[in-house]
Amino acid sequence: MVDGACVRERLQGGFIVSCQALPDEPLHGSAIMAAMARAAALGGAADIRANGPADIVAIRAVVNLPIIGLEKAQIEGSPAYITPMLAHARRVMEAGADIVAVDATARPRSESGDGAGFVELLKRALAAPILADISTFEEGLAAADAGADAVSTTLSGYTPYSRQAETWDAGWWNNWRLACASRSSPKGA
Repeated sequence: MVDGACVRERLQGGFIVSCQALPDEPLHGSAIMAAMARAAALGGAADIRANGPADIVAIRAVVNLPIIGLEKAQIEGSPAYITPMLAHARRVMEAGADIVAVDATARPRSESGDGAGFVELLKRALAAPILADISTFEEGLAAADAGADAVSTTLSGYTPYSRQAETWDAGWWNNWRLACASRSSPKGA
């Protein structure tokens, strides 16, 4: 397993390849996801992002890269979809994920109030690095303050309150980079 200190270093300058397909999609199946992960590794991927215990197990068997694991699940009464509960996070870890990706948006959830609360819950319950999928700058800051080891804008544009952008927003990323740099600077520096 990758420790939290290594997560940011590992992801810096590398690229994550998502090897995911849902049951209604043509490439669905653990063998296909494992083959995609092998191809991604050969192409220079730094990490693989995989959905569900079966795919994580299959991918772990064929690549020696860190796996960002998640489990997509619809929970009645909750809009959170990416690893929405502690039980999902545990299954992902047991399957062999190195990092757990979770919905860390401000949307409500039954176990923890919101995404930042869920990150805090996971940091207490699991000995695992957490990748917080967020949709706004403020959610990213809240997730980082809650202990997330890394933050991803995976859900930007997927929440009704996040910016609905047609293209990549370089200004958003620059603001995020500056905010992170100022938060990690030693006091008085």
